[in-house]
Amino acid sequence: MSDPEIVRLQRENEKLRREKEAAEAREEKERREKEKERREKEKERREKEKERREKEELARENQPTTLDEYLWNCHTYLYQNFKLADKSISSTGSTRVDGKFYPMWLRPWSKFADSLRQQQFEVIKGACGNERLFNQQSTTRDIGRSISAKVAANESAVTYFEKVATEDPIIAIFKHLEGQEAIRTKYRFNDLRFSDNGREITQSTGGSQPANEEDLGDDRPERRLRTGPNKRVASEQRVKPRPTIPDGFGLRTRPGGDKSMAFVYDYKAAHKVAAEHVKLAVAKETLFMEVIEQLNSNKSTIGAELEQFRAEAQIAMALTQVFDYMVNYGVAYGYIAAGQSLLLVHFDRADPQTLYCHPCVPDEDVGETSFANWADKMIYTAVAQLSSLLLLSLESNALQGAILDAALESANAALARWPEPYEDAAHFLSGEDTESSLAPSSSPLRGDEFTSTAAPTGRVVPLRSRSSCGNPALPRRDNESDEEEEPEGRLPSSRTRLDLAKRKVGPSDSSSEEDAEIADSAPTRQYCSQACLLGLKKGWDMDNGCPNVLSHCVAGRVSTRHPINADEFTRLVGKRLCKDPYRDCYALDGWGKKGAIGVLFRVELAPYGYTFVGKGTCSNHLEHLRHECRVYARLESLQGWVVPVQLGLVHLDRGYVLPGGTRAVHMMLMSWGGEEAAKANMDAADLRAQWHRSSQAVWAEGVDHGDERDANLLWNAERRRVMIVDFDRAVLRPALKHRQLSAVSGSKRKHGVDNLKIPSRKRSLLHNRPQLNYLMSR
Repeated sequence: MSDPEIVRLQRENEKLRREKEAAEAREEKERREKEKERREKEKERREKEKERREKEELARENQPTTLDEYLWNCHTYLYQNFKLADKSISSTGSTRVDGKFYPMWLRPWSKFADSLRQQQFEVIKGACGNERLFNQQSTTRDIGRSISAKVAANESAVTYFEKVATEDPIIAIFKHLEGQEAIRTKYRFNDLRFSDNGREITQSTGGSQPANEEDLGDDRPERRLRTGPNKRVASEQRVKPRPTIPDGFGLRTRPGGDKSMAFVYDYKAAHKVAAEHVKLAVAKETLFMEVIEQLNSNKSTIGAELEQFRAEAQIAMALTQVFDYMVNYGVAYGYIAAGQSLLLVHFDRADPQTLYCHPCVPDEDVGETSFANWADKMIYTAVAQLSSLLLLSLESNALQGAILDAALESANAALARWPEPYEDAAHFLSGEDTESSLAPSSSPLRGDEFTSTAAPTGRVVPLRSRSSCGNPALPRRDNESDEEEEPEGRLPSSRTRLDLAKRKVGPSDSSSEEDAEIADSAPTRQYCSQACLLGLKKGWDMDNGCPNVLSHCVAGRVSTRHPINADEFTRLVGKRLCKDPYRDCYALDGWGKKGAIGVLFRVELAPYGYTFVGKGTCSNHLEHLRHECRVYARLESLQGWVVPVQLGLVHLDRGYVLPGGTRAVHMMLMSWGGEEAAKANMDAADLRAQWHRSSQAVWAEGVDHGDERDANLLWNAERRRVMIVDFDRAVLRPALKHRQLSAVSGSKRKHGVDNLKIPSRKRSLLHNRPQLNYLMSR
């Protein structure tokens, strides 16, 4: 090939190469442009996806939640934000339980863990479904931030935490359950709520006078103080524990409108019922016996044993306190809330010496979670477990009246009071399988030791059946004031013993089924009319308008007069109530018929058919009741018209037991005045006018009522006017004379009291009360 040909070919190859490179460059440019375009589109897609997720997250956080989501939020943002203060700054008080009932055995509540919890929770899940019923996530998270900003060093901090982290969510859940007719019917309730107002069970609002110290706990066992471990009986001074009320209780409203207790609960500082000790402590069947033995001995513990015993003793005392409430208030369920843990407890009245307990430590029980396994984990949260317990509590009824009285008799026969040991405790604790690990008494004492200062006791808990009742004091609350400050590192000394005879401990003879057969004999008749009972008191003819007039006509007797007089009436009622306070007598506290010093009872006197009410009170309020009788005597001319007919005062030997163990032992008999006037279906102006009319009449007779709340102003349909009740605070003064009445009324023709104006120290729904210069009454 010639040189020109070679050159030509080289040039053509070079041209092709350049053309190929140019084509490749164009392709690379196009590829880069397409890649750039792809990246821009991907960036735009990611930005849109991010915006979408943010919008969804914002919408999710600000929309109501389902039950599953709500339980997740409560556990994550509330319960896990609880912070426990360092022990060095935590409260050092101890729970005082001397004289309280305590069980012999502590057993795991396996039935709750195995089936009951799941059954009740399924009811809750079925009712809520996937509806968005509960607080949005952002709200729960904000509450959690408030919780995390605090550290819990005492019971008050735990109380705040439990209210917002468990009680408020449970209230929201039950609010929905209350709207389900099938659930209301099954559990026989209209609503269930937490209450820390003990007067809703023991007394209504109003200022009751403090109990006199000498009257406190008259029917409680006597105990003796000892001065040291070597002196069995160093003092004969009597120590009587006062009845107490729990930190809170579940108040259930039945379909009929009456209220009763469903469960009890107590708050405890988290370091006193420590989560790390709870499960090990409650697994000890003989926990109570071990703690009592150590408190009553001279043995001492040091180091780790001291720490373990101190933790177990605190848990045993907390459980004792709630157990005592359950016995005295006649409820079968309760719990202890301690921040990081819950102790759910059940008392089977067929086995009164045993307390069943299920420990709930949410952090341990729930463990590591994700949305993938949450459906299986959520039942172990504090809110879910406690909701299940409270729903379960609605399947039982609180004992009342004769049933409660019988149950307390059984408890007195079967249970010991702290710190007295059970008769067979030493036998059970001496076995080789005992879990007790107590150091010998010869161990040297050091600064971190615990030493019981209780005197050794050779006595055992005496079993007895009390044939007569005493007069216990009005309850007080076991809260922070119930705790005694002790030197750090020591438990409170236990120096007292029950001064009782020996008795053999055994299971209760009565069962819950047998108890169910003992029912109060509640009167079923309508109340007698005012005219009827006024005629009985005055010796007048019977009132043909009384709904019970036919029953007043005793067989074989033909007369228009009452078959008995007022004195005989009072004597017969007193005799019947002394013999059996529960026959034809029923406490109306469940309907809110309670005052500052007493409870109202519906009473019937058979065979005459007289149906009326009695205002019952305990022994330390007898003088208040006598004062009220004196006031009614001053208002003699107004009885049956402006105030109820007062028919005397009777005294009950044993008394009618009320929730908490308090007994009504004195009762003032009177006619039924009516329901609250403020709830009457009438014009407000007319109601105020009727109230004004009745108040004037009372004032004119020389009585300053002093407590004219709505609960004390009743509407009596028979008399078509307001009746005034509850005169325990009333002040007696000289009655207004005729000229003063005329001057005040501004009318010489009117001799009545309809226009008289009275002073008042309180306001109520019946407002706009005119005032009267007190000088007018002189």
